[in-house]
Amino acid sequence: YPKSHKVSIKDKPLDLTTIEFKLMLALVESVNAPISSETLYKNLWQEGELKDTSSSLKMHVSNLRRKIKSISGDEITISHVKNKGYCLTIPQF
Repeated sequence: YPKSHKVSIKDKPLDLTTIEFKLMLALVESVNAPISSETLYKNLWQEGELKDTSSSLKMHVSNLRRKIKSISGDEITISHVKNKGYCLTIPQF
């Protein structure tokens, strides 16, 4: 629910930080297809806001993966696609 900044999986709310919500929204907008790390950086942070966005992005992806897994198990995943970025995979979507 982009307008209310709420996310739910299987009717269970997912408690996300602002950055995690922006990350989830960007991934959902390209579900089942990779989205480049550069595009994610631009969606998450203003230019010059963070100097080490690479490790920050990895940390937020890791936190989001953990939160998604706590509700969906292995059904919904975020994977790193070499040279392409990250991909949110939702079966039958």
